[in-house]
Amino acid sequence: MTKLFLLRHADAEPGDQDDLRPLSSKGIRQAGELGRFLKGRVACPEAIVHSGLKRAEQTAALVTEKAGWKTEPWVMSGLCPLDPVEGVVDQLPAGGSVLVVGHEPHLGRLASLLALGDADAGLFVMKKGTLLRLDHGIRIMDTGGAFRRWSVRWMVIPSLLKGV
Repeated sequence: MTKLFLLRHADAEPGDQDDLRPLSSKGIRQAGELGRFLKGRVACPEAIVHSGLKRAEQTAALVTEKAGWKTEPWVMSGLCPLDPVEGVVDQLPAGGSVLVVGHEPHLGRLASLLALGDADAGLFVMKKGTLLRLDHGIRIMDTGGAFRRWSVRWMVIPSLLKGV
């Protein structure tokens, strides 16, 4: 995998049973706008995974539909809000690109781990409906050695897409 898209679920309804909370009307709008924005701009990922919580499942489905992608989203364990982030990338399917739809603080910790090597760095805090693209590549060190690290390519926040 060389491209990783991390998407925090769109706005959700409040509720006592966290795993069953659906998207709010605002969240449905956010996911639709993001999908329309991605259509024709981002090629369909080889895999689309989500946490299995209702709001992440709905976000993945709406973005996929509105972007016109044919890949079917599926549930992957280890993507819930408080799950450990170490080893997540190793569980992702091999391929050119993967979209992960999940939650905070998990996604922010995962992005910090991949970009800085420290999940607790606090570099990323992703608002609902935010999409972050990371690329995996080789960087040459001053000592002549090389290491593989994820680099941030771009980030889209919902307020940039209003009316798309």
